[in-house]
Amino acid sequence: FLRISGLTGFGVDLIVPKIFQLYEQATQRISTSRLNKVIKTMTEKNPPPALGRNTFNILYASQVSAQPPTFVFFMNRLGALPKSYQKYVENYLKTSLNLKGQSIRVHFRAKEDRHVTPK
Repeated sequence: FLRISGLTGFGVDLIVPKIFQLYEQATQRISTSRLNKVIKTMTEKNPPPALGRNTFNILYASQVSAQPPTFVFFMNRLGALPKSYQKYVENYLKTSLNLKGQSIRVHFRAKEDRHVTPK
């Protein structure tokens, strides 16, 4: 948020630089290796929750789009990752990747087993 006043002109000179800053953030591409380092640190601090005996593991993540920044997380299994952890991931990405003030999209998918032979 910017504090501005149309009456006094306070803060008006900050609008255009902020627009350029937000545009640069919204269009940046995060390398898969950098993103996966951030994910590793995130999961070490707070691992995904377990559902019974089954655990959720983030195998890797990738940025698939830049406007808005969209990330896909490939998980070890199908199932609904709790909304609280999904929000944690989103907030952690915003903080770690300098995307504060941005609307980002985060999707979770189960990694497909490509080695299954058809019957």
